[in-house]
Amino acid sequence: VQGLLRSSSAATESSRHSLDVSEETCRRLTVLQHLNHGGRYPEETLTQDERAAVERILEKIDQWNFPIFELEEVTHGHALYFTSLAVFHRRKFFTAFNLDPDVFRNFILVIEANYQPNPYHNSMHAADVLQTNHYMLLHALNAKAYELHIFCSCIAAIIHDFEHNGVNNDFLVKTSHARALVYNDG
Repeated sequence: VQGLLRSSSAATESSRHSLDVSEETCRRLTVLQHLNHGGRYPEETLTQDERAAVERILEKIDQWNFPIFELEEVTHGHALYFTSLAVFHRRKFFTAFNLDPDVFRNFILVIEANYQPNPYHNSMHAADVLQTNHYMLLHALNAKAYELHIFCSCIAAIIHDFEHNGVNNDFLVKTSHARALVYNDG
């Protein structure tokens, strides 16, 4: 766990790509730049005491009673970011799938930034689902699942409520919300 909270510069040139991106993607990347504290990752903004607390909490990543609320508080709202890094590090996904850690960090920051600030379907809930998923796969299924399936399950846990606005489909339909107009079958 200690190596997980390494100091890191902004994403390397090798992880930057020229893409034809949509206006929405540009907005999300702008959010990332503002969120990223001037090119620094969240672990680089923590005090020494906060870093020690995060490391102590992340040592419990394999346990049922993982203190997600404490992690959310000590990381100043970045529980999904730190939980994602811890699970991916623990499961050795960075080497198994040749993932660039800086690209992954940026991906998680964009996902985390686009979770809505509602009482339940928020980024801390996603972190809790990810950790619970990790626990269940580690203890309940153990070696019965393929590594790729576990990886996909973890990504699904991270993004399962991405941009969820906290209301159900029926509410969206009855209020003629733009999302209901696009996706509703009725």
